[in-house]
Amino acid sequence: MLYAANLDIKTILVINRAGQILRRFRHHYGNVYGITFSKSGNIVISDFSNHVIKIYTPTGQLVRQFGGQGSKLGQLSCPTGVAVNEEGHLFIVESGNHRISVFTENGQFLKCFGSYGIGAGCFKFSWQLCISPDGLVYISDCNNDCIKVHDQDGRYIRQFGEDIVKSPTGIAVTSD
Repeated sequence: MLYAANLDIKTILVINRAGQILRRFRHHYGNVYGITFSKSGNIVISDFSNHVIKIYTPTGQLVRQFGGQGSKLGQLSCPTGVAVNEEGHLFIVESGNHRISVFTENGQFLKCFGSYGIGAGCFKFSWQLCISPDGLVYISDCNNDCIKVHDQDGRYIRQFGEDIVKSPTGIAVTSD
């Protein structure tokens, strides 16, 4: 199955491999820029305009939402990318707060890392992230024109791509 967030009609589409829409559900308004699955099989979306993370069952029932606009710990500002690690923790790009926040699926805030700026540990309007099979967090740092790499505790490892990428938005990683 493919779950696709449709920005214009504020709907999540469930599509089979033949391209047929099996069902759709509204995601209670807002703009979805990130979508993934939790370890429990629920759908996790980042709602950019409402500054929240929403968790849905695979059939479209809202289970919970958390965050809320702000810059305090546990609040979110313009969440875009979302990824899930092996422990089931949600790593969320906050484009507005220039940081990565980590929560449990139940919405408990665990930690955050990053701040606005250039260089190690800093972000400028990051957009997406992914977690590699070896557990590293890769972040597309859009306005710094690079990919930043951190461990899951938030420690800066390296960055690359300054001479290759321009305003990277999407990112994915394989085991190769």
